[in-house]
Amino acid sequence: MKFLGEQMNENLKGSALKGNEERLSLEDRLYDSILYQLEVKKVFLSPDLSLIRLSQIVGTNTTYLSNVVNRRFGMNFRMLVNKYRIAHATRLMHESEGKYELGTVIRQSGFASRSVFYDAFLRIKGVSPNRYLEQENERWNK
Repeated sequence: MKFLGEQMNENLKGSALKGNEERLSLEDRLYDSILYQLEVKKVFLSPDLSLIRLSQIVGTNTTYLSNVVNRRFGMNFRMLVNKYRIAHATRLMHESEGKYELGTVIRQSGFASRSVFYDAFLRIKGVSPNRYLEQENERWNK
């Protein structure tokens, strides 16, 4: 089985125009595959997910995967995964109306450590997880 990046290199041996069309087609397929893995398969819930692991899952090399993530999502791989994890964590918080223990939310969202969760949460939501829960508890108790 060839990696998508290897296929792209073989396809680019033709004309420049043909090469660009092939590259876009491969990039589109890779983008769709990344979305499928994140949205449907929810691979972000695995604390072991890495650029290497996702590249193996979608069948490409890490450089090409990283480039597609940067171009298509406008962020690096780690930030993309953390955005999905934080979105999942906030969904869990809402569904449970804050009754989940935070440690449970952290684990069920794919984070391997509390400190990484706190840093990502603050960066993405603009408030700490505790402050976020306080604000949400005020809404739930109205």
